[in-house]
Amino acid sequence: MTTQKHLKRRVRERMSQTGERYAAARRSVVNHERAGTDADPTQAAGIHPETSALRGALAQIGVIAPHAGRPWTEAMLLGLGGGPGIGVFSFHYAASDFSSFYLGARHLWDDSPAFLAAAARRAGARTAVLETGSTRAASTHLREALAAGRGVIASVDVQPLGYRAIPAEPAGGGYHVVLVRSADDDRGTVTVQDLFPGPIEVPATAFEAARARIRSQKHRLVVVELPAENAVALSLETAAREALIAAADGLEGSLDPSAGGRRGRNFNLDALATWGDRLHGDRTADGWARMFPRGHRLWRGLSSIAQYVNHAGTGGGLLRPLYARFLREAGAALGWPALDDAAARYEALGRDWSALAAAALPADVPELAETGRLLARRESAFLDRGPAATDELHEIWSRLAQIETGMRTAFPLDDAAVDGLLAGLQARVRDLESGERAAARMLRTIAGESTPRSDGRGGVR
Repeated sequence: MTTQKHLKRRVRERMSQTGERYAAARRSVVNHERAGTDADPTQAAGIHPETSALRGALAQIGVIAPHAGRPWTEAMLLGLGGGPGIGVFSFHYAASDFSSFYLGARHLWDDSPAFLAAAARRAGARTAVLETGSTRAASTHLREALAAGRGVIASVDVQPLGYRAIPAEPAGGGYHVVLVRSADDDRGTVTVQDLFPGPIEVPATAFEAARARIRSQKHRLVVVELPAENAVALSLETAAREALIAAADGLEGSLDPSAGGRRGRNFNLDALATWGDRLHGDRTADGWARMFPRGHRLWRGLSSIAQYVNHAGTGGGLLRPLYARFLREAGAALGWPALDDAAARYEALGRDWSALAAAALPADVPELAETGRLLARRESAFLDRGPAATDELHEIWSRLAQIETGMRTAFPLDDAAVDGLLAGLQARVRDLESGERAAARMLRTIAGESTPRSDGRGGVR
């Protein structure tokens, strides 16, 4: 009891310092306290799917962070890959009276190979992408990569795997990646790592279905391996400078391929500005007044804001607090105090993003407040208990479906209250856009002012 009380106090302290949500802050505290033990580095709890999988893959092949003498952290890999990114888009399906809203950071669209390649290269490894339309060839790719001792990251639709208890969705419903630890053909199982701090064994048939379900990914594997013997490693200074520029490029919409992100109007800060304009006062087909009218569609839009900001593999605050940890770790290793200032800015942005999520589901509206609690519980249940939480997860999904059904006939806010809610969200989004642009400019300035210095051996330091 006393130990748990002290743990909660440390977690709350971290939340106040970083802006992380409870689940992310708890994982950070627990992982930090485990540091230096003999625990398998691939067994630490994860925050963000891509960086968690890459952290495990690099540890499996023996790549460490030379400046720290231990496996790379998720925060450093997020930074080296090109930062948190941004993506905003929505869809309406008139036939089913359904609208969806996505507010993404790095992992909510199909750019994993580019991001992983950039992060791995700057961390001292390399990647290869294996794709095929053949299920048999896909199985061969997997087993050959595992047999060769490489790190293997698989693109999947997580729903068929079963352990997250996600209801049946249209085929190809969600991009996700997992680290593959092993495959046992005798038992017909595959063991994966997916944020939960422990291996998860799934039937090989379910894993094959999950790999095949998003057809555009063609059973994709990203294989992580040591660089060629004659490859020259980047210094940490060079890698950090590249990564800062890539982060700014990605946010500001540059076509620089090193940004490791998707291009187009939905994947930069212009998209955030457009969303702000559409939230309130826009009566066009793309405005929220028509795409997310009062009722079940507005409930889905509001709950999606909270989900994607705080619970969809972001650690809270749309990955901004995790990125701030990269800035602080890199700043300490390189002796760049300006990165501490940038970290403080991203921590503040993380708090502002989480405040937006809270405002979308007001605590004084019971049905919306319950929705927020269920989203948080759904995340923490899996992260704390993994497959053992399946029954609870089923109950949470069922209750959310009940709430959504009720919203069709009895939305808890009248038209005037909805108008006020959306106007308030619009003001927050516009402030966030301004803050994000200032932060991106700051990254670019720091990268330009910091002159890379070689260590004379071509290595990271």
